Amino acid sequence: MARSAGNPTRHPVTGKRRGKLTHLTGDDAITWWQARARTAGLEPITISGLPRPFPRARFASSAPYFTLTQFDGIAHITDTGLLTHALNNGIGRAKSYGAGLLSLAPA
Repeated sequence: MARSAGNPTRHPVTGKRRGKLTHLTGDDAITWWQARARTAGLEPITISGLPRPFPRARFASSAPYFTLTQFDGIAHITDTGLLTHALNNGIGRAKSYGAGLLSLAPA
């Protein structure tokens, strides 16, 4: 059993330039998680993604904006070295705000 709250984003590429950072939802967010899980030494079997509200600071103009998605599911461990690195360092962006932290439990 694996769980992580992530900030699924991407920069669309148009020609030679990177576009504005885009928050991913739905199937695009699931695809983002599958790619991140594989680079973290996991092979996802089942995945569910639920949007999570992110608390904003009192001064909204200075607060970072994140679209967090909580990913839950079952996965096989494919590489213990990569998984150890992901557990120690997190996955994706916004780790200083609690996104990208991975937790595991026996299934």
